[in-house]
Amino acid sequence: MNNFVLGINRISSIINTCTFIISIMILFDIDIRNMFVSLSIAAAAIAVLSKDYITSMANGLIIMFSDRLSLGDKIIIGEFSGKIRDITLINIIIENQEGDVIVIPNSVVSSSIVLNRSKKDIRQVIAEFELGLDRISSVDEVEKALKSSLTPFLTNIRENSFSLQVVSMKQDLINCKAQLALTGHNKAVEHQIHRTIQDAIIALATRPGSHLPKG
Repeated sequence: MNNFVLGINRISSIINTCTFIISIMILFDIDIRNMFVSLSIAAAAIAVLSKDYITSMANGLIIMFSDRLSLGDKIIIGEFSGKIRDITLINIIIENQEGDVIVIPNSVVSSSIVLNRSKKDIRQVIAEFELGLDRISSVDEVEKALKSSLTPFLTNIRENSFSLQVVSMKQDLINCKAQLALTGHNKAVEHQIHRTIQDAIIALATRPGSHLPKG
C-alpha cells in the first residue's frame, strides 16, 4: 500500500465516523445546529488542551501524503531502528530486529533526524536462515563458506558490503541473517546470487558429521 492510499484510507475513516454520527443525530431528531455549536466550543477547548495530539495528527497526514517514509522502510530515529509496520494519524509503528514493536509519535518523527535506509538507490540481497549447531564449528566458518560461494559474483557485489549477523541462538540452532549490496540493478544476477547463497546454506545444513566437541 503506497502512502497516498494509506492517507486516503485514514481520512475516509474520519469522514465515515462523522457521517455515522450525523446520521444518528438526524435519526433521533437532534438539533444539529445547536449540537455543532456545542461541539465547536468543546473542540476549541480540547484543541487548547491537546495541542501535541493535534500536531501529531497533522504530521501524520503530512507523512502519509509524502514519499519520505513508507510501509516496509527500514529507518533509524534517534536510538531506535527497525522496519515500519504501520503509519497512523498519531504514531509510526516500527519493529526492530529482535521483534520488539516500537511506537513513536509523529510529532517526534517530524522533529527528529530520520535515516531511511530503504530510500538509497542500492539493491540488497538478504537471506535469513537457521543452522543446526551440530553442523558448524563457528560463525566464521559459515561466513567463509558463504563468501566463498559468492566468488563468481565479485564484480556484482559492492566491496565490503557482505555481512553475517547472528539474530538468535537456541539450544541446538543458530538463526543468522546474511546481507550484501549489489553494484547494479540486474534481476537475473540478483536471482543467481540468492540461489547461490541458498545452495551454500543447504550444503552446510546437510553435510554429515558433528563439529561440536563431545563432552
